[in-house]
Amino acid sequence: MKNPIRLILIILVCLFCILGTTGCWDRRELNDLAIVMGIGLDKPQQSSENIQVTAEIARPGEIKSVKKEEGGGSGGGSQGYYNVKNTGDTLLDALCKP
Repeated sequence: MKNPIRLILIILVCLFCILGTTGCWDRRELNDLAIVMGIGLDKPQQSSENIQVTAEIARPGEIKSVKKEEGGGSGGGSQGYYNVKNTGDTLLDALCKP
């Protein structure tokens, strides 16, 4: 090795770059995300619009694991998802409408 100080400096710079990229300054809580579980496309029969889009969005705070004692039922609680429907002339139009 011709210059060990240069090698040590390169290793330190790489180490600081790797350590500087970690962290959670850009984190998002799971309850703040809209996790789409499924999307359905339909052609409405009575509407002048061409495409109807239905999205099923999860509610992470309300999804519970099924216990064996409950027999696999939902237990009468609220659902762990909600549906959003929208129509438009094109798929992009239906997805972008508020």
